[in-house]
Amino acid sequence: MNNNTTDKIIEAAALMYKAEQTDSRKDLRLFSQAMKRLKPDDRPLMMMMCKLMEGKRFSIASDDPEMIRRSTEVAKAYGATVIETSEPVGLISILNGIRPVTDDTISILIEPPHGRTQ
Repeated sequence: MNNNTTDKIIEAAALMYKAEQTDSRKDLRLFSQAMKRLKPDDRPLMMMMCKLMEGKRFSIASDDPEMIRRSTEVAKAYGATVIETSEPVGLISILNGIRPVTDDTISILIEPPHGRTQ
């Protein structure tokens, strides 16, 4: 994933966060335009970013190393801390569909940056 894609994901999340706070038509339109610039595979990452912007932790468990890599890249670009865990932590958000936890499952816990919300 290139920096441009990462920037688009973070921008769309920031616009969604703002639109939810203001309930303004202009903000909703800007968010809608940002969503059109994202690929379908980027949308779960945008939702992850929204949670981080709300100051919430986010857990991911996946047997797809590429999904873990992309999630880590976007989270770190925002300044979040990413911790690989041996066990799923708390409520798990499994991206790319619901799958059972297997020996190939990688779990990460993402902590939002301290004091950073949009």
